[in-house]
Amino acid sequence: MALGLLKRFRPRPRGTLELVAPGPALLKRTPLSKPLLTSPSTPLRLVFTRSTSETVSRDEFFDYTSGRWLYNEPQQLALRHVRFDVEAMKRIACEAIGARKCSSFEKLAEGAYNKIFLLKFDNNAEAIVRIPNPIAGPPHYVTASEVATMDYVRTVLNIPVPRVLGWSSRASSTPAGVEYIIMEKVNGTALDDRWSRAYPEYEQLLPTVKGVIEMEGRLLRPNFSAFGSLYYTRDVSPALRRRELYHEDSEVTDGADRFRIGPSVNLDFWRGERATMDIDRGPWDSVHDYLIALARCEQAWIKSHAKPRAMHDPYRTAHPPSAHLDLLERFIRAINAGVVFDGPMFSPTLWHPDLNEGNIFVQPDPLPPEVTGIIDWQHACVGPSSLVTTFPRAFAYTGGMVALPPIGPKAVPARFPDNYKSLSPSAKRAARWDWTRANIHVFYSFSSRERQPIRREFAALPHRQALVDLVQAVGRSWADRFMELREGLVVLQGLWGDVFEGGSSSACAIGFTDDEIRRHREEYGAYELYREAREELGEELGVDLDGWVEVERFEEVRSQCAELEKEWDEDATGGPFPYADGMWSSWLG
Repeated sequence: MALGLLKRFRPRPRGTLELVAPGPALLKRTPLSKPLLTSPSTPLRLVFTRSTSETVSRDEFFDYTSGRWLYNEPQQLALRHVRFDVEAMKRIACEAIGARKCSSFEKLAEGAYNKIFLLKFDNNAEAIVRIPNPIAGPPHYVTASEVATMDYVRTVLNIPVPRVLGWSSRASSTPAGVEYIIMEKVNGTALDDRWSRAYPEYEQLLPTVKGVIEMEGRLLRPNFSAFGSLYYTRDVSPALRRRELYHEDSEVTDGADRFRIGPSVNLDFWRGERATMDIDRGPWDSVHDYLIALARCEQAWIKSHAKPRAMHDPYRTAHPPSAHLDLLERFIRAINAGVVFDGPMFSPTLWHPDLNEGNIFVQPDPLPPEVTGIIDWQHACVGPSSLVTTFPRAFAYTGGMVALPPIGPKAVPARFPDNYKSLSPSAKRAARWDWTRANIHVFYSFSSRERQPIRREFAALPHRQALVDLVQAVGRSWADRFMELREGLVVLQGLWGDVFEGGSSSACAIGFTDDEIRRHREEYGAYELYREAREELGEELGVDLDGWVEVERFEEVRSQCAELEKEWDEDATGGPFPYADGMWSSWLG
């Protein structure tokens, strides 16, 4: 292997994970960014576009047009293609908004799961229409749950969320031929848009962070009666309608007649063939039952559909189905032994699925940017409190010119780089922005702990990080998380005596032998090497883990990718070149 390539794809040292919620190391370390009760997949940014019914063909409304993929592109595009009757959608929106004519129908943005349209009307009103892509999951459950969730957090918890003006969760029941949500346009601008126009100072960002922490505090107030997802009472089965919404000690009791907990919209219960399988999707009365159902779902899919790999890599290992089933049984034994338990730390809690910079809206001007709206509640679940209260991506510093200080009992501010005074003006500006982001990370971390006691309590658990890693991995063992599932179980076995005072690893329910642990360490080291090389390749190309790239950069990046493929050394990097058709993709798992 050439010296230059060894340098290019050298392994990088990794920091210590924050043990209360995923911080930068976890965001860099895994293809996960959404909370634990949603499908673990690489974040596909919301891309704003401008396509109107007057300037483009209708196919551009139906196709994904905001980016390209370096590999597996036909499959990625198929998951994001959806046809509908545009004129019927205009008529439906006019009726919902109280207008006679829709004067403009514009494709405003699209992300992984949805297409977003901005509609303008002859009465000067505006509205947003959001249409889910096939990859979004079971259309009825996903749409009905999101509408109810938005209504609940807006009217019961008084969180600023767009008001829903009209919706349909069944394509067959509407002339548009597609599921949709019509909602108010949020006042303000997305936080990432504010940041792209100017780098605010640290003090100017604090109102935004404080506003989100205050919103999170409201989400922690209700104590729901079960784990699953939120629906209107009329949209769940008669048996579920008879169940109470809240636990008897809930601080919040409003909405008890209008809402119920129903089946989970966690995509780990719905991906691929799972959507048609007879499996337990909740609701569940205990965190124990929820976690067992997650493992049993994966087991059922593996038994029915898993086949030996025709092509494999360290993400999609060559381990046979029996090896996956064995790990899942070990996980179930650990859960049955009591590594999670009832109580406030794991009480049923509704949480936003992805607080990134695009989902937080703030005042456009002037500073400070106070929060005006929170959007995108799709796939929100009622899950175990300590496992869903994840670190918002909007405030997570993922590294740069400033080192993030270690997380300890006291907040330690980030410092400017030692060579700051000698930097050029543009480099100083970049370093100051990194310093601001790093200190926002620190501020959120410690302020949320002060305001949310469950974070402090969870931090005291010796096996807290093992639990986080296991819950992230158990529903995707076959897709791409076998190595991380086994790593979590190995770590948990090592902590067994601390988890159960007076116990020992010999009495551990997981049951790995010393030889099995030794072989795992060897395989996991190779897995880490490949993952780091893959991440470094993505950073050099400026693409995400699935090879997504902006349209305007595609040809340039594809050429650069072809040159790097010639230099890729499988022995040095631990696996095959990742950006080739047929290789692993988190969205296709």
